[in-house]
Amino acid sequence: LWIGRDPAANEVQIQKGLEIVAANRDVIDSVIVGNEVMHRRDMPVQKAKAYILRVRKALRGTHIQVSTADTPDEWLDFPQLASACDFIAVNLIPFWDGVAVEDASRHLEERYNQLQKVFPSKKNVISETGWPSAGKTNKASVPSDDGQALFLQQFLTLARAEKYDYYLLEAFDQPWKVAGEGFVGANWG
Repeated sequence: LWIGRDPAANEVQIQKGLEIVAANRDVIDSVIVGNEVMHRRDMPVQKAKAYILRVRKALRGTHIQVSTADTPDEWLDFPQLASACDFIAVNLIPFWDGVAVEDASRHLEERYNQLQKVFPSKKNVISETGWPSAGKTNKASVPSDDGQALFLQQFLTLARAEKYDYYLLEAFDQPWKVAGEGFVGANWG
């Protein structure tokens, strides 16, 4: 459910999202309330937490788990969010940390383990990871087709060995994102 700075739009997202969940309870296992809300500083942490708790209350008595997705730094800076969530949904994207692709899986594993130590009673789910094939370099992170292939090969080997739950960013390039996110944002597929 996309939540952001506009309370009216947030209400629409939550109501529509809960309607979709109600119509599809047999195929939905989890709901993410907001993506990088704290990273963008869209609202105070207590407001974000209130939205999460509202959705959890609406889904009480079901098997559906609820979380929010954010970066490792935001989970560490706002640990009170974890108490509202059934699991930690973390966007672990080494590219944004400026890590060379050869070191990206090791870096990702370190960040994952760091969160596991801070939130030992919560399961980690990697809600976004990947490597861009084009766009601007970010410190030691260089977007390229070869880098994307190497990252995916190394990450998938690690994920299989460690039994990570994860979602890759993304299946296809999305050229429409160039306007808002530049060429890097459009080239993760």
